[in-house]
Amino acid sequence: MRNMSMVLLLCTIAMIVATPGTAQTLPGSTPCPTPYPGPNWRSGTDPYPLPGPTLTPTPSPDSTTLYIPYWVLSESVSPQLQGSGPHSSILGSAGSMSFVTRSGDQLWCDGRPFKFAGVCIHYLNAPNFPEEEVEGIIEYLSEEGVTAVRLWLLQRYDLDRFERLLDLGRQYDVRFIVTLVDYYFNKNVSWFKTEGLHEYLDHIGRVVPRFRDRPEIIAWELMNEPGCGPEGGSQSCLDVVYEWVATASAEIKTLDPSHLISIGTMRAGWTDAEHLNYYRMHALDTIDIVSIHKRASREPRPELETADTLSKPVMIGEVWSQAYKKNCRPLSSTATQERAKKIEADLARCTEYGVDGYLLWNYSFGAVIKTNSKEYFCSTYGYFRDDPVFPSLRGWITEGSAD
Repeated sequence: MRNMSMVLLLCTIAMIVATPGTAQTLPGSTPCPTPYPGPNWRSGTDPYPLPGPTLTPTPSPDSTTLYIPYWVLSESVSPQLQGSGPHSSILGSAGSMSFVTRSGDQLWCDGRPFKFAGVCIHYLNAPNFPEEEVEGIIEYLSEEGVTAVRLWLLQRYDLDRFERLLDLGRQYDVRFIVTLVDYYFNKNVSWFKTEGLHEYLDHIGRVVPRFRDRPEIIAWELMNEPGCGPEGGSQSCLDVVYEWVATASAEIKTLDPSHLISIGTMRAGWTDAEHLNYYRMHALDTIDIVSIHKRASREPRPELETADTLSKPVMIGEVWSQAYKKNCRPLSSTATQERAKKIEADLARCTEYGVDGYLLWNYSFGAVIKTNSKEYFCSTYGYFRDDPVFPSLRGWITEGSAD
């Protein structure tokens, strides 16, 4: 009776909204609107394109979209109707995804130790990247064994689009590290202390409560690589950044006590003052995961010692190793294979370190043809489809599951 009631309810809703001039998104279809124009990010080798103001799509006054996440129907649709494709088992268990939690220095999910591996795709939810390409990326990465994607969710980004992305994550069993703002060396003490803090708190006030019940999110990340670049790492700046981390993380925990929080830091720094600040930021009760960004060959000893002392999990949020030229063509005929060996060796070291999450910088989609131009989503550190590194990631996750 419960299944029949669900079907009748959804059919009634569909009949109400399915009036002339109404656009209906049916369960099983891809609910992707026509992509709207956004800023043209710089292409090529720039690892952190600067997003400009984005345009907010204006819905047509005579058009309404009924969007029902596919997993709402999963219990009411008979197995015969769910199909027998490669993701039928995922469809059958839809709605059962659990939150990732932590106990001491261990991540947990479904009563078992949890670790994840994947890639950064900072542009995945950006308005200048066509949404109709997103499902193909998520499906492909899932088939390659990727279990997590790190992305940006900046101010003015379309939150409805992000919700559709989370639905895809549940469908293909891929989770997300969600970075809420980018540093990019253009924020000074004033930003962290006054105007930036206020706009940031407003941003998380709109984003975090809306998605606090979504287990597809592994963790909220406060910022991509916060730091004190403009002030040269002064103690006064380090103090301000510390207070910003404390304030921002406490606010997110108040709005959403279920999800984990990472700062998004790159490294412990070069001075004693920077090392101390890295430690005391991660020592906050509101910070759950120690964050590291590094070159594949670097051994992050100070950061690992911080995690060990604090008994907190470790996430390597960015691992980079060059394999391409500025024109996004391989450095040599063997460059990607040689890089894959470096990553495989680094993964082995990370097993010894007890690393809980490992994310490559950055997935390269390639060229996107636009009306009067072509935009490239790639970089010298990128990983294109079919890169030989993916079997190593899959092996690392399988090894972790066996443990």
